[in-house]
Amino acid sequence: MVAKHGLNPHFPVVTGRHQLTAEWSIDLPGEFNRRIDDGDLVFWRPGITAFVAIWNNDNAESIGARLAWLRGDMNPEAFDIVQEDLVDAQRFAYRLREDSEDSEENSMPALYAFTVVEDSHLQLAVYFDDEHDVEVALRLWRSVAFAQNDPLRTPRLH
Repeated sequence: MVAKHGLNPHFPVVTGRHQLTAEWSIDLPGEFNRRIDDGDLVFWRPGITAFVAIWNNDNAESIGARLAWLRGDMNPEAFDIVQEDLVDAQRFAYRLREDSEDSEENSMPALYAFTVVEDSHLQLAVYFDDEHDVEVALRLWRSVAFAQNDPLRTPRLH
């Protein structure tokens, strides 16, 4: 089996709007492989890897309280910190230079990004080889969408 565009032929290839759960989705710019790794969903292609974790709001905390906790848990070496206010959500992201597993002398750019809604939040950790791919990482983060599909919350027409 021949790998397409450097993708692994032993894993599914996905592209475009991808439904993560009944509520969460993400738009993948181009083709990515997909797998589950320690309970997290992973999308990757040569040069970029994105880990997705979705957390329920089991303690019924406000969006602001969870955002404050995420900010307080941020690595002190974080830079390019961004917070975006949406109608029913908050987005928060920062960048880090992570130590590379291949070499202690090299570091790898990373984006840690969160989208927080009332019921849950999505955590995205994107690692990339080329600094220019920060634009791909930001695009992934900003494409994350939450749509409540609960029929009890959907207005009914009479």
